[in-house]
Amino acid sequence: MDRPSPGAIESVQPDQLQALLADGSELALLDARDQGLYGRGHVLEAVSVPRAELELRLDRLLPRPAVKTIWCDQDGADGGAAIDAATTAVAQGWQNQQILAGGLDHWMAHGGPVVEGLQSLAAGAIDEIGARAEVPQPSAAALWERMTMGDLNLVVLDTRNDREFQRRSIPGSISCPGVELLDHFAHTVTDPTATVVVVGADRTGGIVGAHTLTQAGVSNPVVALADGMAGWLAANLPIEPGRQPEARPAGRSTPGNDIGELVHRFGGERIDLERLSRWADDQTRTTYVIDVRRDAEFRSGHLADSIHVPGARLIESVGEHLAVRNARVVLVDDTETRAVVTAAWLRRLGWGEAVALAGGLAAVEADGGRLVTGKVARPRVTSVPTIKVSALAARLPDAAETLAVLDVGTSVKYRTKGHIPGSWWGMRSRLDQARAAIGPVDTVVLTSTDGLLAKLAAADAVAHWPEAEVLALAGGNKGWRHGGHDMEPGFTRPTTEPDDVWFAPDDPDDPDHPPAPTTAN
Repeated sequence: MDRPSPGAIESVQPDQLQALLADGSELALLDARDQGLYGRGHVLEAVSVPRAELELRLDRLLPRPAVKTIWCDQDGADGGAAIDAATTAVAQGWQNQQILAGGLDHWMAHGGPVVEGLQSLAAGAIDEIGARAEVPQPSAAALWERMTMGDLNLVVLDTRNDREFQRRSIPGSISCPGVELLDHFAHTVTDPTATVVVVGADRTGGIVGAHTLTQAGVSNPVVALADGMAGWLAANLPIEPGRQPEARPAGRSTPGNDIGELVHRFGGERIDLERLSRWADDQTRTTYVIDVRRDAEFRSGHLADSIHVPGARLIESVGEHLAVRNARVVLVDDTETRAVVTAAWLRRLGWGEAVALAGGLAAVEADGGRLVTGKVARPRVTSVPTIKVSALAARLPDAAETLAVLDVGTSVKYRTKGHIPGSWWGMRSRLDQARAAIGPVDTVVLTSTDGLLAKLAAADAVAHWPEAEVLALAGGNKGWRHGGHDMEPGFTRPTTEPDDVWFAPDDPDDPDHPPAPTTAN
């Protein structure tokens, strides 16, 4: 499909955007800048969709092609990220694409508010809920003092996912991911007088978990660890790495085992399959169908058109998954517990039509519906010329002056996971800088973690190296590693500033001082 000319994309002024955000109609506001720039400042309601992964995310973010979509970048200039993203989206079938005139600069000049961070929409609302509900938030130091004083009347519940828990956890804590707190609380907390300390990745996860437990009616005193695991690490307190989560028995075991009572406590609505079908067929409204269970549960059987996002992740990073403001959201699980709780939190965060599917997946099967197994297929990428790992490995030793390998994955993985020896690092959105750093060569090989982002960037790279052969590495860095080849450590050959990833001020994974961009001689 031919791409439209940039001049065919209409623009909206800041005052028009303000009105659209307030009128209650469906709207997607997307920020096309790289994540690091987005994290430094963006419109509160804007969702980050960096150019590098745009084609991979639009199907999930914009399930209705006709929804009004406004793209934003820094200055709204011709040839900028917003115009490029909007024209790409139109070429792929999304019709109603516009840009914010003058970008973020123009928005701020007209008094538009700007916020920092990645999860600012959810974080601000969750903080307000925590304050209104008076959720106690003891510091990491205060909790550690109680633990070292031998206080046995404590139960520390870690609501992060199993992988994060296994990587590092508070000594003696128990893994109970996300909204599964309600499914396993009575199995885990047997003393009704014990103080329950809920730990998330940051402060929001703890507030969500603690408030969920108190609203469900547990009798224990419940608190949220201030700043979550990030605060614990920042305080340099002991951790237990490599711990396996305890086995969790199946079945809900909280006060109010009747789902009707749970719905009464959390409010909201449940819809049946007939209404879900009507919503899915309605071309005038956007409907997200989201399965909030675990990865393994989702793979074992799910609705064909559902998106998979575990409930806690959806609540804490809602903007990454629900780009269309005022859309309908249907939450699905097996017992309804997680769906009801997640729907309640989404309503508090602004999605008024967030509902649970009555009966969950059991109702689907009872009605004769068929569930799909396995992972959701990744979006198809237009075929591009590739080179096998074995062929690249054979050419590299003798091609230092004529062949360049450019890694367009994240700067974090280039630095921490290693990269193909001699490869450069760059960003799809700044291939002009990569060209300036690398210079003219006969062959450019693009790579990324699994090769997918490299394939997406290949056509853009051709425009910057018209005289060269541009190839994508089949299998990417994973293929290189699996082929038995070494990876080079460090952040050795950047072609631009590594601001593709946003780090919170106390993020332990933030590199101290990455080197300045390297240029070719």
